[in-house]
Amino acid sequence: MSQHRQRPSGTGNALLIAAVAAGLVALPTAPVLAADPPTGNVIHVAMTGSDTGTGTEAAPYRSVNKAAQVAEPGDTVAIHAGLYRELVEPARGGTDEASRITYTNAGDGEVVIKGSEEIDTWFQYSGDVWGVTIPNTFFGDWNPYSQCQRIGGGGCPTNWYYSAGDVYLDEEAYYQKRTVALVEAQANTWSATVDGSSTTIYANFDGANPNTKMAEINVRRQIFAPSEWGLGYITVRGLTFKHSANTYSDFPDAELRRQAGAVSVYGGLNWIIEQNIIINARTIAIDIGLSCDIWAGNRTGGIVKTHFHDTDLYGSHIVRGNYIGRAGQSGVAGVFSWRSQI
Repeated sequence: MSQHRQRPSGTGNALLIAAVAAGLVALPTAPVLAADPPTGNVIHVAMTGSDTGTGTEAAPYRSVNKAAQVAEPGDTVAIHAGLYRELVEPARGGTDEASRITYTNAGDGEVVIKGSEEIDTWFQYSGDVWGVTIPNTFFGDWNPYSQCQRIGGGGCPTNWYYSAGDVYLDEEAYYQKRTVALVEAQANTWSATVDGSSTTIYANFDGANPNTKMAEINVRRQIFAPSEWGLGYITVRGLTFKHSANTYSDFPDAELRRQAGAVSVYGGLNWIIEQNIIINARTIAIDIGLSCDIWAGNRTGGIVKTHFHDTDLYGSHIVRGNYIGRAGQSGVAGVFSWRSQI
């Protein structure tokens, strides 16, 4: 089993990371890169588009995931500037180096894809603390606020309260607290309660009105992750990913504890993940492995997706030139990710 972590490669990088952590410098924006000449079609996505369009530059799609369902080997998905709130689940990969499927910035400004949703229906609970009650159906099959962080064991710790949720105000992540009383006592904190039908979140916005600013909450577990296992020859370039509601995976011995990054190869082969920005992954920013021991055939008790001895079927990824900040666990992680270059 191999575990890869992104690390600074010199004093300058270490100082930059320290300065960002202290809030002394602004976060970067993804560079606008020149795309490689496509061998297939160019599929366009834009904020002005529609998923009933044709994906051309004149009639672009509105969602990246729509393009991800129709892209074929050799195609390039060119994403135009804007903020996209969605999970991108590529339906297929490329066939070889000459026929990759590439997801890239169209070159007209920053592309941001978020796992969060903006909330503007907060009610004032007490003083600086505001609350919002959301039906659990809003989250689909993954309610971050009911997911515990399984640290140090297979199940949920006794009396756990750290969840996969998070609250942001104007791009600043808040700190989770156990109770509303603790939230009342400290600015820039939040707490949540979940019952059978709804989730209520309380946050101390330190005098700000969240309904007149950009207040966001974690919603999606991942942001870019295929729906099919083991896809190959996918390139992800020049994009910004923020706010994934994922969970801790220190020893991925079962599917429940699998590595699930904000950006995930999901057991894939020969991916290139380059020049992206990944900020505020609750745990793992990028995962490049076989996710868990059972799926890799290294432990009994479930379905083997790709046996880890079959090293020609997975791994060999390139992860380069990415900026990763505020990942709660790992910048890059990969249980069984042979021949990958970081």
